[in-house]
Amino acid sequence: VVLRHGAIGTNVAFDSTKALFNIFFKELNLEKIYLNCLSDNQRAINFYKKVGFKFEGEFKKHVYIKDIWHDLSWMAVLKEDYEKTI
Repeated sequence: VVLRHGAIGTNVAFDSTKALFNIFFKELNLEKIYLNCLSDNQRAINFYKKVGFKFEGEFKKHVYIKDIWHDLSWMAVLKEDYEKTI
């Protein structure tokens, strides 16, 4: 999700992500949602943790971008953990 500068800090991304969780877990009955991001993207990682994702692991030197190898962090939310927060 990419937000316009004026939307940053308004909880739009947080609320939208939580609404998606409702669809994924209640309507689609998924057991797990996962994602990955560059391990040095601390801003994204902090956001994902805030909405309920938990760190699951890291792939070292997994992505090659502009002549540099980058690590990937894997994060996930389990349905059972989501249900504890609602």
